[in-house]
Amino acid sequence: MPATSPKHHLRKLWQRILPYNYLAPALLILGAFGLLPVLFTFFVSLFRWDAVQGISSLRFIGLDNFVWIFMSDDWFGRHLSNTLWSTVVTGTLIHATAIPLASFVDHNFRRWRSTIMALYFLPYLTSGIVVYIIVSTIFSGAQAGLANVVFNTLGNWQILGLRPLSLFFAAEPINWFREHGAAIWVMVGWWHELGWNT
Repeated sequence: MPATSPKHHLRKLWQRILPYNYLAPALLILGAFGLLPVLFTFFVSLFRWDAVQGISSLRFIGLDNFVWIFMSDDWFGRHLSNTLWSTVVTGTLIHATAIPLASFVDHNFRRWRSTIMALYFLPYLTSGIVVYIIVSTIFSGAQAGLANVVFNTLGNWQILGLRPLSLFFAAEPINWFREHGAAIWVMVGWWHELGWNT
């Protein structure tokens, strides 16, 4: 059996290590900006800490913060249930409409399929911040919010001293997010994610 040279061993070792060298930059970035903040957050959650006073004010309290959040804090429970409800409803809507929409586009828009697919995929490419700003502007509770302007104009339109459209459109500004916030964000989530799931 011939003896293998040290160069051969080095080449074999380099071939084994090479993939890890390619992965190392991405893993370092993920670790630094993904894993370390999560670990630090969990570490800090075990302490009572006034950040203004500095690191010297750290006092270990164990799981008391978690007990307080789940047992005493009404705000957290309400928002957690809203988030779970929104996730379930939005997910159900997306998955219930994505497959029929894909089938409809595939069968009925053979010539224009690429254009139609690009149009309904476009919202997914839009940044979440941009979507938030647009929706907040449209459904602003102020008199100048776009939805309020349109609905109030139609609701206050008069003919012969009567406002016939006031049965269907509000005559006064609506605080959309207070009265219909959950439904608005479910529909926005559905609109934003539908293109990806179709």
